[in-house]
Amino acid sequence: MGTSLTDPPLIDPTRNVMDLVLIHTKRLDDLRSAEARRMDDILRLRDTIRAAELERVTSEMALRTLHANEMAAKEKERLDAIREIDGNNLTAAVERAAVQAQQLAKAVELQADNRRLALSDLTSHMDARLGKIETFQNEIRGRQGLSTPLVAVLAAVVGAFLGFGIQFLFTSMTHFAK
Repeated sequence: MGTSLTDPPLIDPTRNVMDLVLIHTKRLDDLRSAEARRMDDILRLRDTIRAAELERVTSEMALRTLHANEMAAKEKERLDAIREIDGNNLTAAVERAAVQAQQLAKAVELQADNRRLALSDLTSHMDARLGKIETFQNEIRGRQGLSTPLVAVLAAVVGAFLGFGIQFLFTSMTHFAK
């Protein structure tokens, strides 16, 4: 019913209000739908970014692993080359030491031969002198007869001299051999 008798009856809500409510509701539905599409796009984009980041990290890890393997191989080659050089140096040092040992052995043998000859000469010389002393003693005994203490002193002097010469040669030979 209207507000007066002449007014048309009131319709609650009016067609105009209903149209506005429908338009407003449609607008809200459109906004919700747009927001849902926007959130779906954000999620899709976030998944794409995650996948790209995962691929980048995986690629970087593979590259780092490859680089580390290459560096390890190069380091192994470097160390092997150093070991080979050290081995060659060691072999050369052993060969030089063997040559030096042979040279030293020859020198020691030559020196020992020289000492033996010197000892032999000294012994021969001492024997000759001792022989002369004995001959002299025999001649003197035959003439006067030497006293026993004098002969003992002469023998001791000759023996000491002979012992000293042999000891000197032996000591010099052992010292040279060291």
